[in-house]
Amino acid sequence: MGRLLKALISTVLIIEIATIFSETSVWALVSELHLPGVVMMPALVLTGLGMLVLGAQVFRMALRSERRMEEDAAAAKDAAPELPVMAAPGRRNPNEIDGTARPRVADSPPGPVPPPLTRDRSRL
Repeated sequence: MGRLLKALISTVLIIEIATIFSETSVWALVSELHLPGVVMMPALVLTGLGMLVLGAQVFRMALRSERRMEEDAAAAKDAAPELPVMAAPGRRNPNEIDGTARPRVADSPPGPVPPPLTRDRSRL
């Protein structure tokens, strides 16, 4: 997905939530003041225009952060061969000195395996 599309999606989601909140707040305030619809409609339109201005700023910030994330990913990809190769987790004992750990093997207990424990339910 392109950088513009990612920034646009995040902007739309953020501004959608902010618009719903602000439009509802303006509507509730104007309704509580019992103002006529002649006042309510311009108030809602002005709130929507304010959200468009805010949306432009949020889009610029999202585009800047997407560009920065792409640059960081490219830098990390270039630096990846320099990182040491680590063994899979659980293969070495972290309490021992590096290079001296032996693999752990789970031995079965000596002797016959006892039967599973069961509770006597006849006395319940």
